[in-house]
Amino acid sequence: MLGGGRVNLQKTAEIVMTDFRTAILGRITRETPLEFEAWRDAGLAEDAKRQAKKDARTKAQGKGSGVREPAAGDGE
Repeated sequence: MLGGGRVNLQKTAEIVMTDFRTAILGRITRETPLEFEAWRDAGLAEDAKRQAKKDARTKAQGKGSGVREPAAGDGE
């Protein structure tokens, strides 16, 4: 505080920046909500693409269903 009840803005800014850099203030994001939404949507699209590729690979290998198909000529 300065005389007359005024706030020392320089000292306040230094404290806030130091706390921000050392994560004392906690996790803070500087993205706007629209930037975050675009980032999240891109990540979800990549996750879906990765999962589809994994599912196709599993299906091609014939694994993962947990249900055994009857072999040809097994009395059916």
